[in-house]
Amino acid sequence: MLIRLIQRELRIAFRSGAEVINPLWFFLIVITLFPLGIGPDPQQLARIAPGVAWVAALLASLWPWSDSSATTLQMDRWNSSCCYRRRYR
Repeated sequence: MLIRLIQRELRIAFRSGAEVINPLWFFLIVITLFPLGIGPDPQQLARIAPGVAWVAALLASLWPWSDSSATTLQMDRWNSSCCYRRRYR
């Protein structure tokens, strides 16, 4: 049962390639550009690299959620405006 649920969720996630690719690109860009903003000191980069990687991964994982919540909010607004017009005309 759990395997079917995971397979279903993965199929839904991979229907649109952008939902998977965009967070990965964001993660790679942050990890690549962050050292350019900090400087070339290897000791400092080695000390902060794990934290930067975790923060970039967490922010990248939030990306699809923000798109889906925005779509849900737009649909809720549309539904409520349709119901309001029908009810009070």
